[in-house]
Amino acid sequence: MTIDPLSDALARGAIKSFVAGLSAASKNVVAGISQLVGSYFIERIERRRTIASETKKDLANEGKIRRARKVQDAAEELRLQELMEAHKRKFLHAYLQNEIDVELALAREKRGLLMNARKQANLHAAFGMAIGFIEESPHRDMAPALDETFLYEWIEAVERISSEDLRVIWAKLLAH
Repeated sequence: MTIDPLSDALARGAIKSFVAGLSAASKNVVAGISQLVGSYFIERIERRRTIASETKKDLANEGKIRRARKVQDAAEELRLQELMEAHKRKFLHAYLQNEIDVELALAREKRGLLMNARKQANLHAAFGMAIGFIEESPHRDMAPALDETFLYEWIEAVERISSEDLRVIWAKLLAH
């Protein structure tokens, strides 16, 4: 919609004459409203400035916090390195004073490996027997679900059994 210059001038003139015709009380009301609106916008601008300033401070504090964390992390890393060095020195000192018998440590490690191998062999043999009993069973399709706790207990017990006769008993227990 286009307003011609004549209509625009008439509208402006009407507004000016309307304002001129207002009473002093009306002018005071209009001035008060203008002042309120102006102060509202000034408060909003000040609030935004305050928020911007606080955000800037927060960002600066975050940078300080990140730097402090980096320093703290570096200090922790240094402390861990110092602890490792102290443990190395203690171990070396003990080794040099023959407090650590390397032969005994190696024998203990070898014994642990042999025990684990024997446990695995016992378990493998018992599982093999149990599978054989399950395959021979006429009711193998109707077997109930295996309780997880029972299975764990069975495994722990079978690992320690080297006797063939006892393995057969435990394998039948699992199969049925």
